Amino acid sequence: MNKVDRANWIKAAETIGIFTLVIWLAHLLNTLTGNQLNTFGIYPRNLQTLPGVVLWPFLHADFNHIVMNTTPLLFMGYLVALRGRWMFISSSLLILVVGGLGVWVLVVRLITLVLAALFLDISGFWLPLVSMRGVSRVSPSLL
Repeated sequence: MNKVDRANWIKAAETIGIFTLVIWLAHLLNTLTGNQLNTFGIYPRNLQTLPGVVLWPFLHADFNHIVMNTTPLLFMGYLVALRGRWMFISSSLLILVVGGLGVWVLVVRLITLVLAALFLDISGFWLPLVSMRGVSRVSPSLL
């Protein structure tokens, strides 16, 4: 593995590591405040809570919820981050807003804490790239 490949793999690990750390810190803060941050979740079709569309990936109902979502985030997020930080950030923001607005418009329940949609959308972004051999510029060993 040359220095460029190694640097790319390390940068991808740093990117997903920082993102995951922010999610876990938000969960810790939410737990310490008695789940008060959950009020920033997505309340469907309520204009006052529209900011929840941006905040939903950082909110979890409990410890099991965040643990179950962390594993696929680390795996799939890392694969997207291999395409570069800008690709990870821009695709995550797009997924966050489109997924959040979709939940805000379509869901009927009172409050929604939906991080699983982020993982499904990341995988939906990544799988076509693999099928088109779009990762070949990252590392041929992944294919």
